[in-house]
Amino acid sequence: MTADPRPPSADGPSSIAEVLHAAVAATLATVPEASLVHDAGGAILFANERAAALLRIPAARLLDRTLQDLSATPLPAPGEAASFAASLGEASRVATTVIRSRLALAGPPRYVCYLREAGPRRPQALQLAHLHDSNPAACFQKDLAGRYQFANAPCAEVLGMDPTGCIGKTDAELFPRATAEAIRRRDRQVIESGEPVVAAITLLSAGAPRRLLLHRFPVRDASGAVIGVASIASDVTAHEAVVDRLRMREGQLAIFFDASPWACYQKDLNGRYQIINATCAQIFAMDPVASIGKTDRELFPPDVAEQFISTDRAVLASGEVVVAEQAIDGPGGPRYFLGHKFPIRDGAGRMTSIAGTSVEITALRRAEQQLREAEARLRSIVQDMPVLLDAFDEAGTIVVWNSECERVTGYSAAEIVGNPRAMQILYPDPAYLDAMMREADELREQDYSRVYDLTAKDGTLRSIEWFNVGARLKIPGWLEWSVGIDVTERRRLEAALHEATIHEQRRLGYDLHDGLGQELTGLSLLASSLARRHAADNPELAAQLGTLAEIAAHAIITCKNIARGLAPIDEARQGLAEALRRLAEDFPDPNDEVAIEFVATGAAPIGIPLEACNHLYRIAQEALANAVRHSGASTVRIELRSGPDLLRLRISDDGRGFVEGHEAPGMGLRTIRHRALAIGGRLSIAPGRLGGTVVSCECPNRAPRPRAVTAAAGRPP
Repeated sequence: MTADPRPPSADGPSSIAEVLHAAVAATLATVPEASLVHDAGGAILFANERAAALLRIPAARLLDRTLQDLSATPLPAPGEAASFAASLGEASRVATTVIRSRLALAGPPRYVCYLREAGPRRPQALQLAHLHDSNPAACFQKDLAGRYQFANAPCAEVLGMDPTGCIGKTDAELFPRATAEAIRRRDRQVIESGEPVVAAITLLSAGAPRRLLLHRFPVRDASGAVIGVASIASDVTAHEAVVDRLRMREGQLAIFFDASPWACYQKDLNGRYQIINATCAQIFAMDPVASIGKTDRELFPPDVAEQFISTDRAVLASGEVVVAEQAIDGPGGPRYFLGHKFPIRDGAGRMTSIAGTSVEITALRRAEQQLREAEARLRSIVQDMPVLLDAFDEAGTIVVWNSECERVTGYSAAEIVGNPRAMQILYPDPAYLDAMMREADELREQDYSRVYDLTAKDGTLRSIEWFNVGARLKIPGWLEWSVGIDVTERRRLEAALHEATIHEQRRLGYDLHDGLGQELTGLSLLASSLARRHAADNPELAAQLGTLAEIAAHAIITCKNIARGLAPIDEARQGLAEALRRLAEDFPDPNDEVAIEFVATGAAPIGIPLEACNHLYRIAQEALANAVRHSGASTVRIELRSGPDLLRLRISDDGRGFVEGHEAPGMGLRTIRHRALAIGGRLSIAPGRLGGTVVSCECPNRAPRPRAVTAAAGRPP
């Protein structure tokens, strides 16, 4: 194809005429018909490649000729004929049919000619070719009366009318009345004004509305008079649906933008505000109209403006989202804002502006400050309180070790806090530590207290009663925390009191056995002897003496039982195991319905002291009494297992079972728990696997290490 190489008109290369001329040339270059454009004198201004091929003349040479030069006979002047036959060419002439019309363009007259080799095709077919059968848009032309002169093939799809059958008909014959009147009004507007008109109409197609965009323009004869209306119609139904959705979305975004509780804004790349929402105007005291086009330096104090500008620069430099917190001084103190800024890009990915949101977090920051102050006060209280306090994090590491912990143990917070071996330092016995940790894990969510023996820095044992306060009061960062009381002196006094009590019980038992028991034995023997002596001479007296002997014998048995109860363990005879065997054999069962058995296993010798054995015996005695009297059991089993490290006592029954979380009123269970703690043992009361109840107590199978030597005040020196 070839464009017009002539210099531009006096109007300059950007005049409307030149622009339209270039647009027409670009369009005709793509049509499948041989086309050329000439001026009022016939000088050829443009010829496409098809015209050059038809006339057998290079396109560049055509621009140096006139239409008349190419014809062997005179041609009609513009305006005299819209269609005529001619023999065009140079050395060889080509019989050609020419369809000519004036272009509706501003400036000097321009005419477009479509060339076809003369053949059997009718002029109407050439007119259809003129309107681009290959154009996907519907193209048609009407005369001044509104009768269709021609229409291209796409009219069938776009307008729903037969391109051939519509010739000679009006819109009133093809469309509903209202549609036809609307089309006719626009046609008259084009005819009367002589100017192009662009308007949209709605047509029903297969029962569904279709939106069409019609470009109408006048068709003129050689004299410039309007002789008809040509139109190009495009189906814009889908396009308008997309536009409607975009408008709806824009409306929704606008509502969201204005109603957002966050301050929202957009700036150009020079920092000038393009849009702000109502929240932004309110929070930052900005005029929503007067602020547009201004920069931060024009709207805010220098220090505030620099904060905003610095984050703008960060977005421009990185092209990424930037999150920053800004503080702005206000009459009530500083106000804090959390801002998110991000780039806005065009379709090519170029940054065109910066948008941002900002939310006030002053209340959050003040709450955080109050929380920090409260935590500082709490830590001060924790450090100075007269009880021990420790806390563990999720990893099991000690994170709090107050001053009382330091005083009682001798270990500083620097030595314990954050030290992964702190628990091994405080509890060097692995078996004891393992049992303690297992119990703590089981009871973590319960409100409990336990006495544990830790090793102080000087090597002595300190008994600490820990209260699991963390089960009721959760503190962030503390998985578990407890307060403790140093009960070393109390435990020492309790042990001394218990030892004295046992000693006194043993003395009383021996006195009963060796004193009263012997006297009752003598009385029984004397009564029996006298009864035999007087059996012949005084039977009545003999019977009375026999009764007296029987009463004395029962008193002897009672005295022995009382003595054995006061001192059940004989150190000279394997002690604990023998005492438990006698307990199983002699335990009173009023109805004689319960079978009681005792089993001792383990080859290791029992290494605990006599007072600890006495505690285990009393635990077994209380558990056995509960099973026989209250459980409805038919069998009770007492087991004693002596291992190298642990001594385990287990009492199980097949009764009605134990309800977890429920303890009967009375002192029994509390007493055995106290006894277990007194020997450093671990007590468990739980339902049996096959029913009934299992009471077990485990304690180290060795004598405890010496506790701290106390001064007069009861504290370690």
